[in-house]
Amino acid sequence: MWYQSFGFPIVLNPVILIPFIITPICTFSTAYLCTYFGIVPPLNGVQIATGTPILLSAWMTGGVQIMILQAVLILISTAIYFPFFKTLDNKAVEEEKELEKQKELDAQNA
Repeated sequence: MWYQSFGFPIVLNPVILIPFIITPICTFSTAYLCTYFGIVPPLNGVQIATGTPILLSAWMTGGVQIMILQAVLILISTAIYFPFFKTLDNKAVEEEKELEKQKELDAQNA
């Protein structure tokens, strides 16, 4: 498959453009509303290193509640992206099947 070698294409990919725009809006809104209504505390302002793992960084900046919120946001992001990724994966599988049929036809004609 083409994305096994080069990663998943996001730039100029109209199918992925939709979740690429929708996901940050949903996750930001969820985090903001959780903070606004007091479900989670505001962040404590600790400056952490850029490469800090995801849930560890949440724990360091806000505790267990922020860590749980971050896990929920990851699940939301995955749920938004998955149908679009699956659509592209199904398209890639169909292209592979067509290539295999073409190779078989070429082998028979040779």
